[in-house]
Amino acid sequence: LRISGNTITISFWFKSTEQSLLAYQGSTESFLEVDGDYIMRLTPPNQLSFYPYISGTGFEPLYYNSPTSLTNGNWNFVVGRYNGSAEDIFLNGALVASNTLTGNLNPGYAADTHLWIGYVGKYTPPLYFNGSLANMQIYNISLSQSEIQALYHEGIGGAPTNLQGLVAWWPLNGNANDYSGDDNNGAPTNVMFVNNWRQGYTPP
Repeated sequence: LRISGNTITISFWFKSTEQSLLAYQGSTESFLEVDGDYIMRLTPPNQLSFYPYISGTGFEPLYYNSPTSLTNGNWNFVVGRYNGSAEDIFLNGALVASNTLTGNLNPGYAADTHLWIGYVGKYTPPLYFNGSLANMQIYNISLSQSEIQALYHEGIGGAPTNLQGLVAWWPLNGNANDYSGDDNNGAPTNVMFVNNWRQGYTPP
C-alpha cells in the first residue's frame, strides 16, 4: 500500500458477532513478537479499537466502548483516522473517540507488508472474522469529518470520496479485488461471498 508520512484513513461496513476486523503483518517474526497486531479490532460485544503504528513508539491504541452491542447482526460503518496530531474512531458517521497523538506512521504500512482482512494468524488455530464485511477503503490521507459523513450517507455500496488519496478499495462484493487502481488484489481464504450481502442493512 502507498502509505507513508503521518496520515491514514480506513473505512468499511461490518455486520458481526465477534473477533478481529483488520490485521497486518510486516514479517513472520514481528507479527509473532508484537502484542497488538491489529489496525482495527472489534472486541465483543461493544468495543472498537484503532491501532496506528508510530515509528519509534509502536502501537498506540484508541478504544471506544459503545453503549449498545455492536455484535447484534446489524450493519455498522466504522472509520479509523490518524492525521498526524490525533487518532480518531468514527461510528456511523459520528466521531466517538479521539486521542492526541503525533509522529509518522511506521514503514510497516508500506508495500512489502501483508494486509490481512478478517484474519489473525498469530494464534493456533488462526482466528477468522465471524461476520460480514463490505466496502473497505484505505486512504493515505486524513479524510475530513464531512468526507467521512458523506461516505456514511452514500451507504454500504457507496464509491470512494477522495480518489487522489485512495490506495485500496475492496467492495468485497463477489471477490477480493482492489478497485482503487493500485492492484492490491486479495486471495480469499475461508470466505463465503453471498448475493444477499445487504441483508439486515438499513440506509442512513
